[in-house]
Amino acid sequence: MNGNIDDKLKIVTGDPTRVTATGWLVFTPGVPDKVQVWVGVSQGKKDDPKAVYGEGMVDVHRPAAPETEALWQCPIHIENGAGTYKKGAAGAGAVVIDDEVEPYPWGRQVKLQK
Repeated sequence: MNGNIDDKLKIVTGDPTRVTATGWLVFTPGVPDKVQVWVGVSQGKKDDPKAVYGEGMVDVHRPAAPETEALWQCPIHIENGAGTYKKGAAGAGAVVIDDEVEPYPWGRQVKLQK
């Protein structure tokens, strides 16, 4: 299994408390036809009261053969206060969660865009 979060994520127009996280996942033999992906997006330093963090979950389905790569999209909403996402650098992480596969985590610095 392989995958990642796209390096540019969109702040939802009109609602800066939401981000649409996108990415891809390659299904290899032995991976179930559907897995859940947990996604988190944070912006700001941990000790800064204006720092924001949100998370979400999305089901990702194996694509029809012969394709192996599935694109996913996950809505993220701020969960830790009244801040907003701002255009610029942020951190993002995700992990495939399924009883039949080992957790597969990944993360990267991303750029939030409007």
